[in-house]
Amino acid sequence: MKHEQWILCPVCGCKTRLKIREDTVLENFPLYCPKCKHETLIEVRQLNISIIKEPDAQTQSRQQARMFLAVVGSICLITHDGNLPPPDGERKKAVAGQVDLVRLLYISMRRL
Repeated sequence: MKHEQWILCPVCGCKTRLKIREDTVLENFPLYCPKCKHETLIEVRQLNISIIKEPDAQTQSRQQARMFLAVVGSICLITHDGNLPPPDGERKKAVAGQVDLVRLLYISMRRL
């Protein structure tokens, strides 16, 4: 009889719903854990399980969104007549709309 073992989730360590044997070969297999609800790509050869790490597709889009928000935020700091904000001693009162926009940008950047 060939040796069998349960595949354990690489994230939480609990049993998944799959068993493998010595002669099991899996390539680019999406392993789903019913407990932690994560899906991980794995490879299996001779009861050796290896995790396949793929670059996160959202990373680049998140970086682009952060850069966009940073540019928009810096543009919002420019006053209405196109000049840079005055030095600390000569600040004008902020308009309520400007404050709300800066808060909105700050909240958006924190969520990314």
